[in-house]
Amino acid sequence: MSARKSKKPNSRRVGTVADEAGTVAERPNGKSFLRRYGVAIGTVTGLALAAIPIWPTFHSAYLAEDANRAAQNAELSIVRVDVTSTVELTEETRSPSNTDEVTGTGKFNAAAAKIILHNKGEQAELVKEVRVAVSKARRPEGCHGAGGAITSVRYDFVLPGDIDRRTFPLQLPPKKIDFEVAGQANDRLAVTIGEEYMGEAGWPWLISASVELVTTDNRTLKTDEFTLMDFDAVDRVIGVVNRGLRQGANPAECVQRNIGVLEEAIEAPGDHSKSIDTLLARLKEMGFTRDSAPGTSSADAPNSVPPVPPGTGKWVAQLGSYPESAVTEGQLNDVVATLEQKVGARISRLRSSDYGSLNPGYWFVFYDGEDFKDGHEALAFCSNRGMSDENLCVGRYVSRSQSDSKLICRPADPQGSPSCVRP
Repeated sequence: MSARKSKKPNSRRVGTVADEAGTVAERPNGKSFLRRYGVAIGTVTGLALAAIPIWPTFHSAYLAEDANRAAQNAELSIVRVDVTSTVELTEETRSPSNTDEVTGTGKFNAAAAKIILHNKGEQAELVKEVRVAVSKARRPEGCHGAGGAITSVRYDFVLPGDIDRRTFPLQLPPKKIDFEVAGQANDRLAVTIGEEYMGEAGWPWLISASVELVTTDNRTLKTDEFTLMDFDAVDRVIGVVNRGLRQGANPAECVQRNIGVLEEAIEAPGDHSKSIDTLLARLKEMGFTRDSAPGTSSADAPNSVPPVPPGTGKWVAQLGSYPESAVTEGQLNDVVATLEQKVGARISRLRSSDYGSLNPGYWFVFYDGEDFKDGHEALAFCSNRGMSDENLCVGRYVSRSQSDSKLICRPADPQGSPSCVRP
């Protein structure tokens, strides 16, 4: 059966057209949608028929006619699912008291199931509907509590908020699309799946699912099962766990239980996002496994106390300072939210007057999610995120000692500079 071509090829397409490098241009209305990756990456040279005896002639004529008919029809199939890719989606920060109120926006690298398709026939084939069946949604515990803001990401398929009360496999509402695969060509369709809202605590959901594609002649093509976890969640988890270690507030048993959830996801059928392996490896570097956890320092004050313990010091990436007398709490919250969107990690703040190494009277805004051994490592964190100007980021040593005030590491300082290394 020949597939129908859309009269207006771009009028109903759900998705964006990406170049071969994977660049994605967002639809003007800002809504989530499925995505096309690249263009035709290969062609079929045609059917090669073996030599046929001249007698009987009607038999060879029928064979040629059948082969010609098969070549002219569409014949779409799924080659495989690639879960190593990410898609840049819009992330919105929302007020916890009113989830309809958007207080900030940014970009988020979401895990994607990239479905690689092959059309063996000469005629184009149209996919008219995408269905997602979730076999398991693993939700790690929020070991460090919820944050003061809620974020939402515009996934193609969003899990319901009451998913804990649902039965599996869970069929999500299907999406109508108009996705055309050219004749004798390969193409790729990326699908993202995620939760409706994410708290600042950082631990991501791990979603095991499969996808069905429905063509215009009502054929159904089904993928193997796969498991997704967003890549940007890795830094967020490490940030909150690191902060808990420094404040003596890490519920180690909770983190260990979550490691068990991550390991369970790896054992699920099909391929899984490599971000799961990355997160497990980084937690192990910190001393966390399913059966062990590092020691934590004791905190001598509630969680509102800045994360640098009294009497000690550490290198941080300073991202700004704002006079206490000239900035409101709301303005400071906006600054922090914007920076978190930019760097993809949790940003901290403290009153500089509490620390001898800092100039008093300011709100000091910084990132300390990693144990930087010197100021150069703090600068590397910033430069890896496009902030290599000293007006945007410097390495700063934060301590109670006034003698440490000279330890300000700038991008122009050479390796081993006295400003970047504490004796």
